[in-house]
Amino acid sequence: MHTLRLFVRTQKRNLILAGIFLCILGPFFLYSQLFGKYGLRNPFPFESVASYLRTEFLTCYGTEEYRDNVWRSDCYQELGNRVTAHFELPAALKGLAEIQDEPQIRGWCHAFGHVLGQREFKKTGSISQSFLACSTDIACGEGCFHGTLEGYLQAHGGAVTKEVIQNACKEEEAGNRVTYDACIHGLGHAAMLQTNNDIAKALPFCDYIADTHDQGICYTGVFMEDTFSFNGGKGNSTVDKDNPEYPCTELAAKYQHQCYASRSTFVLQQSRADYAKTSLFCNRIPPAFRTDCYGTFGAQAVLLSDDMTYVASVCSGIERAEDRESCFEQATIFKGFATGGDVQGYADLCNAAPEKDKAVCLALSGEDLARWYPGKRAEKCLMFTKSDSEEYQYCAGTKEILN
Repeated sequence: MHTLRLFVRTQKRNLILAGIFLCILGPFFLYSQLFGKYGLRNPFPFESVASYLRTEFLTCYGTEEYRDNVWRSDCYQELGNRVTAHFELPAALKGLAEIQDEPQIRGWCHAFGHVLGQREFKKTGSISQSFLACSTDIACGEGCFHGTLEGYLQAHGGAVTKEVIQNACKEEEAGNRVTYDACIHGLGHAAMLQTNNDIAKALPFCDYIADTHDQGICYTGVFMEDTFSFNGGKGNSTVDKDNPEYPCTELAAKYQHQCYASRSTFVLQQSRADYAKTSLFCNRIPPAFRTDCYGTFGAQAVLLSDDMTYVASVCSGIERAEDRESCFEQATIFKGFATGGDVQGYADLCNAAPEKDKAVCLALSGEDLARWYPGKRAEKCLMFTKSDSEEYQYCAGTKEILN
């Protein structure tokens, strides 16, 4: 009997101690499950995807970790896990598209698109299936496509061979040239992740690609990753803010076009889109790379603003005709990214261009429409020009531009 009473007292004491521990540790456990390391939460019942993403983006913005690693934020990684646990990718992209132009989201939603692409490849194990899901709503500049390639190389671990690279992107499976180029560009990002942002090791991954033009597109992914990883000097990047030409001057000639273009992007970002200051940079680099440098003006202008009058003024303010053309070329390409190839976006840009640049803008728009809609360039040009007009001829590529 004494033994039974002792056993009962012992069990009661253990239950009391367990209750105390639960009272102390339970809230911390519950918080970690509901809110996680960075204070993120799961979506409320019936909460829209856009509303959920907006609040959780702001939560990430408030963390010290995010300020120290904006481009590859661990907070984004956790948010990606929560989003994919509760929403299918098409719904997540639709929600992202609804808020992508809001000031605190516009600049960095592309990085979150990478996270969603990584998660989608982990789910499907297929680039083509992941791209199909990414294509439902091209939010935040095709980050989902780029992230898919990151997931693809991550799945191969350290065994990334020439065959792995060459089997990644198939133009016949992509559906159009834009999607194919997004795949190739994504390989450059992925190569940087695989090599811990070592451009000397990442660039040779791109060299495994057979076509030299495609190699160049892959290089843009490498240098974009390097540039965006700078993060005020805190990130793992080769960027030297006091010598932005580095490491372009040290690299093989075949890498220099994309390298100088990326450094122009860096100068624009650091100067808060001071185009006059960045022009000084473009004019002091070797002449062979100046058009690449000025091309970034058009890309950045589109990323900063939906006002095509502003974008056109940035490009038309450049002195040399060949540099203005490069600016308009990148503006049309990035406007296509921003709108998913919507014809009206090209029309708005070219309508805003001054007469001296209108023909160039129309011709470049036609070229980009051909990348989005194979075999339908003339048909798409008819949607914003009249068939008997000179504007249509430039857009459709049937009239030569005379300088």
